[in-house]
Amino acid sequence: MPEELKEALARVAATLPPVDWLPPERLRAKARAARRRTTAVLAAILLLAGLGIGRALLPPPAPVLSCPAGQVVAHLRLPPTKGITVLLGGNDRDRFSAARDELRLRGFQVSDAPTNGEATGVASIRYGPDGVGAAWVVRSYLRDEAVHTYEPTRAGAAVELSLGPQFQSIATAVEANRHLASIGHPPPPPGTCGVD
Repeated sequence: MPEELKEALARVAATLPPVDWLPPERLRAKARAARRRTTAVLAAILLLAGLGIGRALLPPPAPVLSCPAGQVVAHLRLPPTKGITVLLGGNDRDRFSAARDELRLRGFQVSDAPTNGEATGVASIRYGPDGVGAAWVVRSYLRDEAVHTYEPTRAGAAVELSLGPQFQSIATAVEANRHLASIGHPPPPPGTCGVD
């Protein structure tokens, strides 16, 4: 190194304050404290991440369905046809078989059921509070020509369908959607509060 550079460095070094180095045991204590803080922060991050993942994996809590005193909950959501059970009845075996096949073709779950006598007109639909939305879908597949009756004491979401002498066929999905658009969303029946 040239002499001039050494002298310049010596002049700069003379102007600097002296460095007060910590003893080795204090340096080690500070390093341990820093490691503990880092470990605590990482543990907190991992705990929060674990809670977030746990919440994502757990199903959401079921909503609490309640109504004002004296009313019952009516399920107004329009389910897909594959989620609807139709209890089908009728006295005319040919009409009954055709309706059963057409309903199954459109995705409904169909069970044979005794009915409260043959319906007049096209058909009659009976349903309870759990089957309001399902009954609305079935109604649309009957071109809104069926008489529909809400029975507040009926249990379950299944829809009872009784065929009448004027029944011809089950509507196609396109026709049903058109009829559903015209009748709109089901209103809550009397004595109920509706939930979707």
